[in-house]
Amino acid sequence: MTSQREKDVLKDERLRLQVQKLVIARLSAIPKDLQISVGSKQYTVEDLQKFVKEDNEIGRQLMESQLKYLREMASGKIYKMWSNEQDNTYNQAKL
Repeated sequence: MTSQREKDVLKDERLRLQVQKLVIARLSAIPKDLQISVGSKQYTVEDLQKFVKEDNEIGRQLMESQLKYLREMASGKIYKMWSNEQDNTYNQAKL
């Protein structure tokens, strides 16, 4: 679920444009022949880039999910998903 925080960032036009550029660049790293499923439909990377540029519903969802991912990555939360929760070996090794 998208937080109000992600939605608020996208209301600021300057920030939204920066997020759009970032998401389009991240999508560019995906192989062009890859098909991506969103719901029950399949889209190409170019389709997703177009949705982000158009700022339609799917494009906004992509931007919101990328903001959430980047926040969790910056906070270290995303790395905890990969660690061994029993002894936290991964996190200790990286310190």
